[in-house]
Amino acid sequence: MSGSYHYPRGTHGWAASSLGHGNHRSPYYAPTNLNCSLSNCNASHTRHVISSAGPNANRSPQITYPSESPASLSYTSPPSNWRTVAPSEHENPPFPSPLCPTRSPSQVSRGASGHVNHLPLLRQLSSVPANPRYVDDRSQNHYAPPPRLDVSNRASSQKPSAQDLQRALFLPPFSPPPTHWKALIPVDPAYSPNDIYVPLINRLPVELMSLIFTRCMDDERRELFRAGLRSRSSPLVISSICSRWRGVALDLPVLWQYFALAPCAGHGFHYRIALLFIERSKGQGLHVHYTEDPFDEVPLECCPCALDLILENIGQVKTLELQEISRATAARISQTHYSAATLMQRFSLVMCEDTMAAELVTPISRLYSSANLRELRWISPTFPVNIPWSQMVVLHLVDCITDCDLFMHILMSAPLLEELDVHMEVISPTATPHQPIRHFSMRDFSIEGVGPQDRLLRLLHFPNLTRLSLRPLSSLSLETCGRFGWPFNDPTVFCKFIGRLTMKLKSIRLLYGDTLDEATLLHIIGLPQMSDLRRLHVTSRKILARDAFFANLQPGWAARDGPLLPHLEELAMRYCVTSDGSISRMLQSRRQHSYPLRSVSLGYPLDDSSSHRTDRAAFERLERQGMSISWHPSTHR
Repeated sequence: MSGSYHYPRGTHGWAASSLGHGNHRSPYYAPTNLNCSLSNCNASHTRHVISSAGPNANRSPQITYPSESPASLSYTSPPSNWRTVAPSEHENPPFPSPLCPTRSPSQVSRGASGHVNHLPLLRQLSSVPANPRYVDDRSQNHYAPPPRLDVSNRASSQKPSAQDLQRALFLPPFSPPPTHWKALIPVDPAYSPNDIYVPLINRLPVELMSLIFTRCMDDERRELFRAGLRSRSSPLVISSICSRWRGVALDLPVLWQYFALAPCAGHGFHYRIALLFIERSKGQGLHVHYTEDPFDEVPLECCPCALDLILENIGQVKTLELQEISRATAARISQTHYSAATLMQRFSLVMCEDTMAAELVTPISRLYSSANLRELRWISPTFPVNIPWSQMVVLHLVDCITDCDLFMHILMSAPLLEELDVHMEVISPTATPHQPIRHFSMRDFSIEGVGPQDRLLRLLHFPNLTRLSLRPLSSLSLETCGRFGWPFNDPTVFCKFIGRLTMKLKSIRLLYGDTLDEATLLHIIGLPQMSDLRRLHVTSRKILARDAFFANLQPGWAARDGPLLPHLEELAMRYCVTSDGSISRMLQSRRQHSYPLRSVSLGYPLDDSSSHRTDRAAFERLERQGMSISWHPSTHR
């Protein structure tokens, strides 16, 4: 089966995509020249030089931002809306900025050099009433498109209005570009006093340049392990283009809040650059990833500067990811003072070794006992302690087995929980009975367990669930899972669980079950709650899909008015035993009618001797048209 449909060991969700990642390492190459200053240059010439932040370095101009500007907005986690107001000392600069205009755009002459003051314009913007519809939509994480603006050459003489700039200021980090962004771009060509053409990007308003630079950090924000302290990292490249870019970048804390560390080889280069990042983040919070490669040739105890840096600045850390750490590292991290990690919002720990010393569990809990904590990912056989259940939004307890009593306690104690991933032990038929529980916040529910889950499914009611995953414990063989009756003995119990949903499912994973067959699967995907499904991943030790299954997915099939799963984008299944042409007819028909299916991974038994020449020829044509198709023998049966 394609690897994209599995959750490898790791901290999926932060340092990786939604499907997870393993132990990724980023190259940590640091520039050695930290004392060179930059001179003004054209945007087309790139110099990868960073200047020292010491007192003798060239001071970059400070830009004044309102409290809602991209530079002062704190990182907002997707599951919840937490905000931290920027410190007041950053609101008023000690000296005016040469990047900000003192005059309105219409008053700037053709030969102006661009060294103007922006503060009066920002004061003017503060007096302009906000668009009520726009502000209301912001509070709900939706953005109503402003009226379409004419950006043709006929209207090129119209300069950005105060309302245009104000809307640009109210864009949070990592948000899509506004629909009105073209109104902020000067269309007429501009020249310097020496009749040298000034590139368009250097004539953009500071607010729009800040938005562009912020979007350059999307990958590092989604996958924190990518934010390695190397010379080609986004913040260092942006700040070394020219003096104007450098001035904007140095006054944009969001560029410098994310970085990844690894054990140091003794040179201290990444330590010096990390200090530079911390200084330029201006106290807005840090998001740090630390990983130890157990196969690395560099001794972990060679230089402790990386861990020292984390411990010294733990009071500024909002996200801390500890990936594949050893017991010695866990012991050092546990020395943190109880009230030090006050800003911690997301904490992740993945142990390299099988167990953690019991005496370290309680001290480490100091790192995730903050009142701001919302997300906890714990991958270790030793169960964590002192978890603030009532404030949790995302909780992953992997490798530490949870019993039914503790699981029900978590649901009742965490009303804000939206994402839960747990490893469950066998549910005994003679266990203490529990009352059914309704949890309105749950969006993403994942269980890795043993034996039938009928009893648990009868008790749970998640009206707003959109993602569901049931998979057997990875420590068990597939034959063992089948003997225990995974994932349920009675398919009607599972169908009733799905039928209680108010929302429609977007993704479902049912792996390695003996109770699933084609008839059961067709009944499940025919439920109304499955009509908006985007991802379907099902594997079984029985034959799951024959010709009838793919016929029900085919548009224009005479037996149905419309195909099942019309919004399906990704399909992964095994085992499939079909006649030649049934699969390709479904795929070609979906593509012909513009259905969004784009990724297909199908496995067939090893003893299937069918040649499937028609299907294989169609697969090659569809792959040339951009579809991803995998048709392979499956070894697990």
